[in-house]
Amino acid sequence: MKELFEQTVEHITLYGAKVPIVVVCVLLGGSIIKLAQKAASLAMTKAKVEPTVTNLFLSIGGFIGWVTVAATVFGILGLTQVSIAFSGSIALIAMGLASSASGIVSDLLAGIYLIADPDFKVGRRVKVGNIEGTVTSVDIRKTKVKDDEGNLQVLPNKTIDSATYTIRNFDKIEKETVEESSSQ
Repeated sequence: MKELFEQTVEHITLYGAKVPIVVVCVLLGGSIIKLAQKAASLAMTKAKVEPTVTNLFLSIGGFIGWVTVAATVFGILGLTQVSIAFSGSIALIAMGLASSASGIVSDLLAGIYLIADPDFKVGRRVKVGNIEGTVTSVDIRKTKVKDDEGNLQVLPNKTIDSATYTIRNFDKIEKETVEESSSQ
C-alpha cells in the first residue's frame, strides 16, 4: 500500500507541475484557432466565397488546429507516443478522404469550380449531355436543372465539370450584362 501511495504522489508531482503549462497551451491554442478562423472567414467573405465552401474550410482548419493542440499537450505531459498518434490522425484522415471518398471530393472540387464560374449561374439555360433546362441551384455537391417537361434533374457536380456543357443564348446574356453595366 505504501508503494502505491508513493507512486501516486510521484505522478501527481510529475504531472501537477505541468498543469499550468497545459492550461496556457490549451487557452493560447484555442485563441489562435478562433483568431485564424475569424480571419479566414473574413477573407473568404470579402472574396465572395460560397458560404458552404467557407464552412467546409473552417471546419477542416479547426479540426487540424485542435488535433495540433492535443498533440502538443500530450507532448508537454511526456506522453510522446500519444502525441505522435494524434499527429498521425491528420495524415490518416487525409488518406481516408483521398481514397475512400474520392467521389465526394471530386464533387466538392467540381462544385467549387462551378460556383466560381461566372458563366454557370442559377437562371441560365444549359445543356449537359442529354439534359437541357434551366439551372435552379448550384451547391457544393450537386446542381439542379429543371428541364422543359418540368422535371428536376439532380446532377453530381463532377458529371457537369467533366463534361462539355453548353450555355444556351449566351450572346443574349452577354448583351444584357453589358447593358446593365453601362446603365450603372
